[in-house]
Amino acid sequence: MWGNLLVGAVAAVAVVVAARMMSPIDYHLNKPYLQRVLRRQGVLTATDRVQKLRVQRMPVAATEDLNLERVFQRVELQLAGGQVRYLVAQSFYPLAILFEQREREKKSMAASLMEFNPYQLRPTMITESGLQSVKEDPMKNEAEEARVKLQKIERLNEEVGQLRRLNEVTDLYPRLINFDPKALLTLTADVGGQRLDDALLQLTADERFRLLEGLVRQIARAHQAALPVVEYLLPGMQYTESILHNLLEFSISLWPKAGVSVTEGELYELQQLMAPVVSQLVATERGLKLGEATPRSFYYDGSKCQKLDWGMARHDLSCFDVAELVCDPTAGLSLEQEAALAECYQRERQLPDDVQRDIAYASIVYRLILSGYICQYIAHYDEMTPEQREQLGGLGWTRENLYGLWSRLAEQTGRFPELTDLSAWYEQVKLPVQAL
Repeated sequence: MWGNLLVGAVAAVAVVVAARMMSPIDYHLNKPYLQRVLRRQGVLTATDRVQKLRVQRMPVAATEDLNLERVFQRVELQLAGGQVRYLVAQSFYPLAILFEQREREKKSMAASLMEFNPYQLRPTMITESGLQSVKEDPMKNEAEEARVKLQKIERLNEEVGQLRRLNEVTDLYPRLINFDPKALLTLTADVGGQRLDDALLQLTADERFRLLEGLVRQIARAHQAALPVVEYLLPGMQYTESILHNLLEFSISLWPKAGVSVTEGELYELQQLMAPVVSQLVATERGLKLGEATPRSFYYDGSKCQKLDWGMARHDLSCFDVAELVCDPTAGLSLEQEAALAECYQRERQLPDDVQRDIAYASIVYRLILSGYICQYIAHYDEMTPEQREQLGGLGWTRENLYGLWSRLAEQTGRFPELTDLSAWYEQVKLPVQAL
């Protein structure tokens, strides 16, 4: 009997661990814990009492691995007396990616052993014996877990420190309320319950422009205010000339996934024609780069927009923040409106007129990069779950909008005399016509 109870207990623990890995809900997000922490931080008064608690996972656009490791949840607190408060919690699971990788390796090994079965052994026999033979040393696994956990937690501490620094210079990121290093739980002020790309689709054209205009001003103020602290931002990828060329090469190599017929010679010619644009861009101002600055990376509370990925902020080409925002299909802007927002950014920062050209050049490069990702997204759309589509793509990532990107590239490059050859390339190849 005791053996059965022990087996049952182990199975129950396994189910709990698996459930937490598949859909993590931090057990610290309970009424007593939150009430105690929020009172200590002055968010709640000593007499405020949490009656009800509602936790909802937020739709964060990131890779599947990152969404395993960092789980953002919007917390609704219903207080005695009918008041409702909101905050955002980031739960951090430092070993989630490592465990997921091991599971994938085990499944891959099992599938390989199933394929190689010359003696027609029972699948269970060959799988169990094969997996047992390649099982790693438990001590080696423990050492790897300890190393990974230490590195990840160190990075998390650095990211929280970066949020504190960003809070001092900009309101683009939510205010830090509390960081619990033992629970690996970060609490911030609320950012709203709607992702910006979704909010934009609910607005009229004029409302979209006004909202984006306000956000561009907010980004401009953040860029200007952050100049004294950019050297302290965490290291990350930088848009060097070689990296931008590699991104462009990779993106256009994905076009065939969406059925686009372009010769290797035409693709090589495109890369050569893009070289002057890239050279111009890498010489522009380097300051605060928000990480990803597309609408899918902002959240909207009905009055203002904010970001959650404070750990991704870095020292890089600032003009890409505006380009990523205005080029997104959900923005639905004309070239004239994009130019107006670039001018708005330039005026807000009191920069030379050249910055408007820099933003336009960044838009040309970003549209090419985005087109590759949309091609890949379209090619794998039917294979993805709804959650994967939400995490890996954008709400405007459709074939129709892909064609719109290419048409916009032809139109935009045609407005710069120095890019006449590049504009002629788009007119000649006519990508939308050739797409299946």
